[in-house]
Amino acid sequence: MPLPSKLRTWLEQESRLWTSEGLIGESQRARLLARYAEREDASSMAFAMRPLGVMVLSVAVKLVVRHNWDDVERGARMGTI
Repeated sequence: MPLPSKLRTWLEQESRLWTSEGLIGESQRARLLARYAEREDASSMAFAMRPLGVMVLSVAVKLVVRHNWDDVERGARMGTI
């Protein structure tokens, strides 16, 4: 299971501490670190574009509803509200 880089760094530090305290052996530490590989973090551009995409989609839905509002029956309008 891939871990984010910050969590992977924490695991490396903690497992080093566990090894020095004798809780686990060096081979166990190596197996743990091999099991949890480091995942590449998403780029900052993707992080910034997601909220922008959500905003554009919500504005588009609002515009479609607003454009067709007069054509919708009164009961359907009341149900929507």
